[in-house]
Amino acid sequence: PCFEPASAQEAKDMAREALLLARELEQPVMLRTTTRVNHLRGPVTFGALPEKQAEIVPFKRNPGRFVPVPAVARNRHFALAKKLEEAQAKAEASPWNRLSGPDNVRIGVVASGISRAYLADALAENGWEERVKVMELGFSWPLPENKLAAFMESCDTILVLEELEPLLERELRAIAQERGIAVRVVGKAGPLTVFGEYSTGLVAEALALVLGETSPCAGRGGAGCVDPATLPGRPPNLCAGCSHRAVFYSVRKVFGDEAVYSSDIGCYTLGMVPPLRMADFLFCMGSSVSAGSGFALVSDSPVVGFIGDSTFFHSGISGLANAVFNKHNLLLIILDNGTTAMTGHQPNPGVAPAVLGDDCAHLDIEAIVRGVGVTDVVKVKPFNTRATVKTLEEMKARSGVRVIIAEEPCMLFAKRTLKQERPQTSYVAKQGEDVVTCLAELACPAFRRENGEISVDPTLCSGCMVCLQNAPSIRARKRSESHE
Repeated sequence: PCFEPASAQEAKDMAREALLLARELEQPVMLRTTTRVNHLRGPVTFGALPEKQAEIVPFKRNPGRFVPVPAVARNRHFALAKKLEEAQAKAEASPWNRLSGPDNVRIGVVASGISRAYLADALAENGWEERVKVMELGFSWPLPENKLAAFMESCDTILVLEELEPLLERELRAIAQERGIAVRVVGKAGPLTVFGEYSTGLVAEALALVLGETSPCAGRGGAGCVDPATLPGRPPNLCAGCSHRAVFYSVRKVFGDEAVYSSDIGCYTLGMVPPLRMADFLFCMGSSVSAGSGFALVSDSPVVGFIGDSTFFHSGISGLANAVFNKHNLLLIILDNGTTAMTGHQPNPGVAPAVLGDDCAHLDIEAIVRGVGVTDVVKVKPFNTRATVKTLEEMKARSGVRVIIAEEPCMLFAKRTLKQERPQTSYVAKQGEDVVTCLAELACPAFRRENGEISVDPTLCSGCMVCLQNAPSIRARKRSESHE
């Protein structure tokens, strides 16, 4: 069973509904979101809190349900089919699957997920509310086939709005064929494709086609009414003062394009962006170690893997044990910034004890690395680029499994949680080739170029001083002075 929210309120309400349905059906239930839902903000109304906390349901032994050996799994298949029948009956009656619009029109729209919000905007902006009837699917799987069949029988044309693959479109065509319903189904054709996100403008274009109207975006750049090529680029980037950037800068100094770089999932994946170019392949969490080990078996090039502290705890330890066992030739750099930075600073086993509090136990990364058999282990402070480069050169000359632990708190985490802020910022004292080279190779977002001159934005500079170590024309000053 699957719910597809289109607003912040629905995301909250459907999550509760999905949990309750999962309990009732004794089956997993999916809450499917796409990019725009994940990134949206909106007002949310909460329901009343229960007067007392729900009791914990006692565990009842039932190996015939919970131990899926082959004999059990075969029987559970029958149970699953019955549960899906129950779920379909609930989808038919669900208030999340709702019909709106005038009964007497013969053009219908079936929409799921965030497409429902785009549809509402497109209809309102163009005054088309009375020209189509709409079937919104919030509880989108199993499909409410009877409700959809009745809807299609009342229409001559159906426009299907769903992002990505045409799952709903194919199912509607199958229902129409099976039940002998003469209806034209319009889906992934014209402006609607399986690629990328939809938008209000894109949906308006598709509506115009089925309504026989001129596209409201005609002459204004096509899909979405804005030509993306005309918008300023804003590629993802590592933060100014990110310790990962300092590590990548030093690694490029030592290995350049000679090494193959195995990346992992975290902020540091952004190291793939030029000029750092620190990611050649990435598969899943923990794959920097295992995929890097595999690549080392068939490559004469040095292999350098990168993994963050939280990802290391999540799924990097097993790969490292395997690398030691098989005597792979891999240099692994563990980027320990003290938090789970990419997704919101959630705690992980390596976070400082003072931050974790008494409810969790701190685990030491170096002790774990040595515990799985790695003997060649060194810690570095990334912002000391000279020492980091020296360590990298030493590790490059060796073979086998080698680990460098780069320790430096995420600058956002240090400022917000640890209440640490460096007292200085950098500034360009004199324009010169060293500054141009530093901008080109380090590419810190705190640097800016205006009218041919390079400067440092003190509001962005975190005071890491990596640039100062590598460009003599860059100096430091107190943070208070930089804002005067």
